[in-house]
Amino acid sequence: MKKVVLVLVLLFVVSSCTTGNVVNAFDRCTDTDGFDIASYGKVRFFEGGHEYEYKDTCASTKRVREGVCVDGQLQIETVPCEGSRCKYGRCKVARYQ
Repeated sequence: MKKVVLVLVLLFVVSSCTTGNVVNAFDRCTDTDGFDIASYGKVRFFEGGHEYEYKDTCASTKRVREGVCVDGQLQIETVPCEGSRCKYGRCKVARYQ
């Protein structure tokens, strides 16, 4: 019985791979700060068997580029630092800069 189940699973995987419908189960995405523009964060993601890292950065003195995981993929949002400045990849309140 175990051999039959294993063979069926392998047939499904092989047929799915040939049609291009398989999503790599090892691909994943993690974000250290969520979508917190006041915190510096890093997004680590795996694509095609390789590991990558994106670090939050300043787009300008008034805008931050915030990396976030959406549906297991890296997405980069450019967000204004309202009432503060961007420094070291995060929005900082003026009195703490």
